Amino acid sequence: MSGLLSTIRRVMGRAADDQQVQLLPTDSNTPSSVQLPYYDDPEQAPSERQQYIDPRNGQLHPLVVESLQPCTKLGQQTFGTWETVKAKSNASYALRAYPWVLAGVKGQKSVALIALACLVAVLKAAILSPLFMFLTLLSIEDPEIMMDGRPKEKIPTQYPEFKGECHEYPKHACSTLDAVPGTTRRANTPAPNSSPDGASSTEQKRLYRPRKLFLKVGKSWEIVNDDGAHADKPYLFISYAANQFEREADATGRLTLTHAASLYLQQRAEAIVVEHKLEAYWMDHLRSPHQPEATDDVHRFSDVVRGSAAVHVLLPEYKEVRNSLARFGKRLWCLPECLLAPGHAIHVHGGGGAETIPIMSLPARAWTAPYTDDSGAVVKGKGRKEEFRLLAEHFSGLLTLTRLELFSVALGAMRALEFYPFQEGDMAYALMGLLTKRPSMDSSDSEQQALARLCLENDSDRIIERMVCMLPLRAVGETGWLGVEDGLGASLWNVEPMCQVAGICNDEAVIIDGCHAASIEWGKIPRMRFKSRKSDAQSTVLGILGLKTIFIVFFISLFLTAVIMEITAIFVGSTPWEIKLVLFYLWKSVYITLLAILAIGFITPFCLPFTFGGEVEEIQPWLVGFQGMIPIERLESLVFGNYAGRLNYTASSGLLCSRDTLTRKGVAPTLDMDAIPKGHQIFTLLDTGSLTVTIFSAPRPPTVALVCGSEGGMLRAVLCSYNPLTNALRKENVLRKERGMLGRSTLCAWTKLEL
Repeated sequence: MSGLLSTIRRVMGRAADDQQVQLLPTDSNTPSSVQLPYYDDPEQAPSERQQYIDPRNGQLHPLVVESLQPCTKLGQQTFGTWETVKAKSNASYALRAYPWVLAGVKGQKSVALIALACLVAVLKAAILSPLFMFLTLLSIEDPEIMMDGRPKEKIPTQYPEFKGECHEYPKHACSTLDAVPGTTRRANTPAPNSSPDGASSTEQKRLYRPRKLFLKVGKSWEIVNDDGAHADKPYLFISYAANQFEREADATGRLTLTHAASLYLQQRAEAIVVEHKLEAYWMDHLRSPHQPEATDDVHRFSDVVRGSAAVHVLLPEYKEVRNSLARFGKRLWCLPECLLAPGHAIHVHGGGGAETIPIMSLPARAWTAPYTDDSGAVVKGKGRKEEFRLLAEHFSGLLTLTRLELFSVALGAMRALEFYPFQEGDMAYALMGLLTKRPSMDSSDSEQQALARLCLENDSDRIIERMVCMLPLRAVGETGWLGVEDGLGASLWNVEPMCQVAGICNDEAVIIDGCHAASIEWGKIPRMRFKSRKSDAQSTVLGILGLKTIFIVFFISLFLTAVIMEITAIFVGSTPWEIKLVLFYLWKSVYITLLAILAIGFITPFCLPFTFGGEVEEIQPWLVGFQGMIPIERLESLVFGNYAGRLNYTASSGLLCSRDTLTRKGVAPTLDMDAIPKGHQIFTLLDTGSLTVTIFSAPRPPTVALVCGSEGGMLRAVLCSYNPLTNALRKENVLRKERGMLGRSTLCAWTKLEL
């Protein structure tokens, strides 16, 4: 009995597992039907609904997402912080009806089943023939068509625009005119005819000489102010790692050198200075805790290094140099101290005496070498030797890194080193010693804000704009966004930005200007307006099917004429035989016309696949999103009403795309759910502008696509959701799109973006 029912289902065009959603294609021929894992939004409480900005009126609405997942009896279900509804087609009834007629004909192997399926198709066509009688074929593709075949208005060529805009003042603006208005900022604004020699209030002056020096006066050493009186005296830069000497906690709980350790280091430094027949040296002991910014000298110590005669490193005398040097090299501040050392070498003083080490040897001996800590555990280096090697070669003059390369390589190297932060932005303050301009320190800056300010102040070749376009490689729970590695495999310098950063906000978001945007539709499949290319044969068949309109008009005219004559004959009482003959032929013509209309309605479902299966010539651009992975045949049927091979998978838009082995064409992706990041869900994005389908993952459904740059001949589209709590867009994913999207999207003004 079950076999008979299965056969009947196949013949009727309904498979036994139609109610299951085919989500993940596997290597086998039969796609597996699995349930997607759903997670709550990690940044919003479940009671807070996800919202989006309506592209029609700019108002906020709760987000509703279409999906093929089984829904509740009420027709909708809540996953995370948004609702999902059953995906429903909005295509023409004619294109949705004829697949039901022909369903079951294809795929039959035996002759008997084929004959039975054809018979069932004929019966279905006979049942639907009255429906096809009155369905107009002119509006199948374009619902805005008039009776003469001309559209009421041209098919739109633009994606729905994004109506969001930022009116927030940035914390750090690129232009002083965009900064928060206030007395202090207005006072610092230069007059129109002011001298260009005046230093900017947001930029630190360079230290041409250290503020203070240890100077030998007679037989004693004194701390003197280097106010120009001792400008002719060369000095040594003395460096050390405090964690290799005796320390104690101060009043704030911070570990600092004991008084005995400080005296010990000063005595060793004085001996080295005397040995080199000099009279001055600098150590970070000279940093005053009462200056306007407590770490101001530390953040400009690179100028002190450049102005010194040499850099000398003090290591413990009772330990081997190899281990002590490796431990010293893991300090964050060690990197600029060594790279900027005069003579491209440092002088190390440890258990084996003095040794001069070129900075080209430090990548292997100091920065990436393992060491043994005080507990006896072996600590391995975290950085990549290649990055440190490139920095050493650059500052040794062996090669020249570009601005982008220098920033990205130095940032990657510094993030592998250890430091005890004075402030959150110390990473940026250490990095700025290698660059030209140094923004003044802001104690309220986070690491991201300080790094962003550093990039904006320097000619960093628009590095932040490039990072906006990149897909960051981030660990679970990591919030930092200034990364130099791209998840899509591109180098930082290969990404060409099309937008500009106008400022950095208090919540670490950036304000960008000049990007192109397109809204993504999630709640309902829009009625597509398109036009397909017709061959002469297709136009002929369409013209024959269109004759039913003439037949219907003719039928109504004949029918009304016959009825009027019959009524007139009844009232007159006597009907001449000539009138009876006319009525006979009138009713006969009515029946023949009706049969002709029914015949055209009967053959219509068999002709529609041929008539409306051509290449799409013109279509209204839409970005339509769905939750889950929808097979492309089912998706095209939902959007257009039938499957005619109009859509294709993208070949290289994102990480989940799959390509053909011989040609650069997209194929159905094979997904490994274990490789999907935790908290991410699978989404399907349909782009009718390019007739492509892309599968991607994201924590939330993105409602806006921002075109911010290009790379490798393709655009970089940043997919974003809207955060009503901060009035900002949140980066969810980055996809590569075809160039045609740029001309079909809308140019945006200031847009706040959380990276």
